[in-house]
Amino acid sequence: MTRLFSLFIFLIATPFTQAANIFVSVPPLVPVLKALDTDNQVENLVTAGYSPATYSPTPRQLVALSNADVFVRSGLPYEAAWMNRIKAVNPSILIVDLRDGIELLEHHHHEGHDEETDPHLWTDPVLIANQLDKLAQVLIKLTPDREQLIANNHLSYQQQLLSIDSQIKTLLAPYANNTFYVYHPAWSYFAKRYQLHQVSLERGGKDFGPHALKHVLEASHHNTHRVLFVQPQFDRRLAQRVADEIHGHVVTIDPLSETYPMNLLDAATALKKAFSHE
Repeated sequence: MTRLFSLFIFLIATPFTQAANIFVSVPPLVPVLKALDTDNQVENLVTAGYSPATYSPTPRQLVALSNADVFVRSGLPYEAAWMNRIKAVNPSILIVDLRDGIELLEHHHHEGHDEETDPHLWTDPVLIANQLDKLAQVLIKLTPDREQLIANNHLSYQQQLLSIDSQIKTLLAPYANNTFYVYHPAWSYFAKRYQLHQVSLERGGKDFGPHALKHVLEASHHNTHRVLFVQPQFDRRLAQRVADEIHGHVVTIDPLSETYPMNLLDAATALKKAFSHE
């Protein structure tokens, strides 16, 4: 009895080490890292209302980054410009690139027909489910005494993501090969996963030109169910004018939301409603 009591005292007197201090490049990755260990301190660099295409970290964020254990990136435009600065303020920070091991998709520009890699990997919940192992291993390396906790959370959250994927497939399977329109091309991975076509009005942070508008109008002639997604960070008025041209309607869906992954299910529900004329 005494030995059991002593063991109990030892266990309660030996708490877990402090969880990881993590920065992520985009808000939807916050709930992903928190899901692996709720004690993680997770902060995203892109503050509400700002575009990841042009964002610059604040001086306060750079100070906080100097004490961070991990920075998780996905390939957003501002990351490349700031990576050297981040490493300079914190040479020991671990950089985790979610693009590693993923077949990246490209944006095809209508103006000039150039291309750029799409960084919005998280719009495909299966991709994130597959990358959880990489994230979990990094956290276990930092806090090895939390390994079992992280492993259990890894499995639970992976199942949640795959459940969301299954629900979206059920909603959108009847509408395979349908087209939806977006102001900003943030849904390429979502479109590929669920066999849809994304047509974008904007490229590279610039408003669409006359050739792109012509492309959108031509594409709309082949589709009777027309929905245009716009992010709250972008000008809804311009999107509404285009929606009027194609006889469609505008739906505000935020791919940068921290309500991830439920915002993906919201997007699928909005598409089903538009495609089915509900």
